[in-house]
Amino acid sequence: MKAMDLLTCRFGRALAGAVAACIATLCLLAPAHAGETITFFHNDNAGSPALASDINGNPVWKETYRPYGDRLVDASTSDNNALWFAGKPFDEQTGLSYMGARYYDPAIGRFMSVDPAQLDLDQLQTINRYAYANNNPYKFVDEDGHSPVDVAFLVYDLGKLSVALWTGTGVAAAAMDVAWSAVGVVSPVPGTGQVIKAARAADRAVDAVKAADNTVEITLKYKRGWSAAQRAAADKKVAHLDAAAKRGELKPTVPERSGTSTRNRFEADGGQVGKGQDVDHMTDLQLGGKDVTGNMQALDSSVNRSLGSQINHQIKKLAEDSQICGVRICDPKIVNRK
Repeated sequence: MKAMDLLTCRFGRALAGAVAACIATLCLLAPAHAGETITFFHNDNAGSPALASDINGNPVWKETYRPYGDRLVDASTSDNNALWFAGKPFDEQTGLSYMGARYYDPAIGRFMSVDPAQLDLDQLQTINRYAYANNNPYKFVDEDGHSPVDVAFLVYDLGKLSVALWTGTGVAAAAMDVAWSAVGVVSPVPGTGQVIKAARAADRAVDAVKAADNTVEITLKYKRGWSAAQRAAADKKVAHLDAAAKRGELKPTVPERSGTSTRNRFEADGGQVGKGQDVDHMTDLQLGGKDVTGNMQALDSSVNRSLGSQINHQIKKLAEDSQICGVRICDPKIVNRK
């Protein structure tokens, strides 16, 4: 079988196993008949239930775990629960968790049988055929007893996506990183998602080299007569744009507006506009910013209009495929007239 076919086959089995595990969990939690108690699990990053609550949101029991899954609280109110570390079934009589491919002892942090996954000499921890999660349970989880997967990247990428959704910039790239990290979590091959993302990053680097001739830097100027506060407001705006440019997010764009008043939407979302201020798009629409309240701020009217006019003047002659690599601001040149 070809390597890609083998990966696809194993990925399919892992995905099917994940779906089956979700269905099994729902079955265990679903009431067998009307009137039976419903309990909701609130899990930690490893998938272990850390809190259970009733249908009204009241806590029923709490649990904490040692790094490899041994329970510390073991409250009597949780006696009827059968799913513990990593959300897996736990047998009180044997003290073992059933991880899918083999049994696991959370008290010693070791599996009870040899890893069915093949030895990978590039992953030195796989030499220990009984180890859990590469001997690093803070970073990895072992979903089914086959191979550990890295959940830290998924948590990090979800954080990036939430920021992108709030600011309205970089949403597509962040969403793709979340998707590939999710692939890495369900894939039986450790690091799959990060390998894919690294390949995509390499492709972007090649594209960046090809587009080097189309990169430009925008230079803005302070307006004569601005106060220290106005110059500080301009500095803050330019710093935001420069950071976006360094991330490759700025390029000449035809602005897309929602059709409703920017100020009305900003104030309806809790924003406040003081005297002498306008509502500004932190990443200007003509540079690829989104017309959403998360990309809005109150800005001094003079600063807003001056910088906006300068940006429009500088980008109107740029090619559509131009990439803005930086934004800076400086004092206007003083010309001595004789």
